Amino acid sequence: MGTGAVAFLGPLLLAAALIALLLGRRRPWPSPSPGSTPRPEPRPTGNATGAASGTRERPLSDPSGTMRAMQPSAAPAHHALNYVELTVTDLQEAKRFYSEAFGWRFNDYGPLYAGIRGPGEEDHEVGGLTPQGRVQPGGPFVLLFSQDLDRSVEAVTRAGGRIVEAPYAFPGGRRFHFADPSGNELGVWTHS
Repeated sequence: MGTGAVAFLGPLLLAAALIALLLGRRRPWPSPSPGSTPRPEPRPTGNATGAASGTRERPLSDPSGTMRAMQPSAAPAHHALNYVELTVTDLQEAKRFYSEAFGWRFNDYGPLYAGIRGPGEEDHEVGGLTPQGRVQPGGPFVLLFSQDLDRSVEAVTRAGGRIVEAPYAFPGGRRFHFADPSGNELGVWTHS
């Protein structure tokens, strides 16, 4: 196998791992029952500064302390992609966009964080939305899987997203890139 093939397959395998996570093959946090509010459990793991204590851990991304602690699953896979957080400029607008474009649902953890769940009743939390002052370009590139790429393009556009790269072919499938209302760039792919 040539160097070009290896350079292409590395990111493709990472994308496949993220897609498997997003499609529900791993359950990083338990889902609340429909209609119920998840209740945080005390965890003697440390406080926001990392110091040991017997109190509930306060997430580092929420200095106000209003966010409930998220509960990891009993057996997350070692070194596996487990959770993806997207920085957004407007939490409510981001929730509206991703709900309308992809059918995502959310676990609200106060005014500064929303956990991302897929469209199904049993879909577990795979990431989160966190409001910040601005979105910075670059960083990891997140790819979502679609069974109908053309319908996904229409849904993104209808929900207010901007198509950055129109659908194009790559070995094994097709994909497109879009920017959400906050400016985050993500991709969507499908098999060929």
